[in-house]
Amino acid sequence: MVRALVSLSLIPLGIFLGWLLERLLRKKAAPLPSILQRIAIIGINPVAVAGSVWGLRLSNSGLAALPFAGLATLGLGFLAGHGAGRILKLGNDRGTVLTLSTGMTNIGSIGAIVAFILLGEGGFALIPFYKVFEEFWYYGICYPFAAQAGKSQGSPIGRQERNLGSLLKDPFLFMSLGAMALGLVLNVSGLRRPPFVKDLNGVLVPVATFLLLVSVGLKIPRGRMKVPKPILATFLAIRLIVLPLVSYGAAFVLGLAGRADPTALRLVVLLSFMPTAFNSLIPPSLYGLDFGLSFGLWIVSSLTLLGTIPLLWAILPLF
Repeated sequence: MVRALVSLSLIPLGIFLGWLLERLLRKKAAPLPSILQRIAIIGINPVAVAGSVWGLRLSNSGLAALPFAGLATLGLGFLAGHGAGRILKLGNDRGTVLTLSTGMTNIGSIGAIVAFILLGEGGFALIPFYKVFEEFWYYGICYPFAAQAGKSQGSPIGRQERNLGSLLKDPFLFMSLGAMALGLVLNVSGLRRPPFVKDLNGVLVPVATFLLLVSVGLKIPRGRMKVPKPILATFLAIRLIVLPLVSYGAAFVLGLAGRADPTALRLVVLLSFMPTAFNSLIPPSLYGLDFGLSFGLWIVSSLTLLGTIPLLWAILPLF
């Protein structure tokens, strides 16, 4: 219990440290997010992922279904936000922000540490499979969707726009997929995983997560957040009620609910409660959309962890 609480404390501490460093260092802090992300995603995470996948029980893990469960959750969140924007008559600007905020989820940093704490190393090992389509979804669907809305607002397209061609050359994606492949090869090779690997991952996972959270804190903008009550209520209903329900439905349809090992099903439920991805702040900034609303929704979503983590701790054993 104490170890879990210490690990969970990394979430606010990491974000706060990043925010504090940005205020203290100002312009000197600009390169730090990229450096920290590269250390965590390219240097540390691949080792932890490969070691965790090596120890998976492949026969009961539900690996084949997890990528589609992840894609279904992201897609249905996107559609729910888009439909709600139409009903609320938010227009292209705020409607697009709401859609991005409900269709992009923090899986890799906050999702990873919460899964590691509540589900153990086995749950953490499944996350790379759940998020196989994540970057393709973000850069192939969400960014172009935001770009189109930005055009309708008269905003020029930013130079940082990414497409699928550049995504395939992305070292972050390459290392993630490579670590998964290496772990699978070791798993099926018959080589027994050394006991120290589990202990090593107990250090690597929190360290990588902490570095990613500091990088998020370094990017927190100074602008005000503006979240009208109807949008806030709709956003919370989608993220805290609709997404968990549709995620469980997708897992059930994909056959994850009837397995002897419930880890995959529990992971799908757990990740459906995770907050909006920090990545959801980037398209509004690039394409001239309502950044204040986007930032406000991200803050509110992150604060819901105060309630969702204890809730998950109570309900996950029921699945």
